Amino acid sequence: MLMRIFFIAAIFGIQPAFSKPLITDSENTYVSACLAQNASWENLEQICKNALEDGNLTKLEQHNLLEALGDTQRWLRDLENAEATYRSMFALNVGDAAANEGLGWIAFDKENFQRAAEFFELAVAEAPTAFRLAGLA
Repeated sequence: MLMRIFFIAAIFGIQPAFSKPLITDSENTYVSACLAQNASWENLEQICKNALEDGNLTKLEQHNLLEALGDTQRWLRDLENAEATYRSMFALNVGDAAANEGLGWIAFDKENFQRAAEFFELAVAEAPTAFRLAGLA
C-alpha cells in the first residue's frame, strides 16, 4: 500500500510540504530580524519569540525584543498578549517608557482614554518623544 502511495505521488509530482524558514538570510539572527521588523506581522511574532529564547541576552536586549514583540502583538490585535508582554518589561528595570507607551496605546485601542493618558504621561516623563506626546493629544 505504501509503495502505491509513493508511486502515485511520483507520477503526479506531489512532494512533501516543507515550511518556509522564518529567516532566509544567513546574515540575520532572530535578534536582528526581530529588531529590524522587516517581516510579516505573523512571522515577526514568532521571530521575536525565538529571539527571546537566547539565554545570552542582556536586559537591554531583552527589553528591546519585548518591545518589538509587544508592538507586533498589538498590530495583530492580540491586545491581551501585548499587554502581558509590555508588563513583563517592567521586571527588567531598564526603563519603563516603552512599556508605558505600549500600554497607553492598548488603553487607547480599548477606548479607555483616561488610562491611556496616564500611561502616556508616565512615558513622556521618562523619555519624551513625538510619538508618546501624540498619545497625549
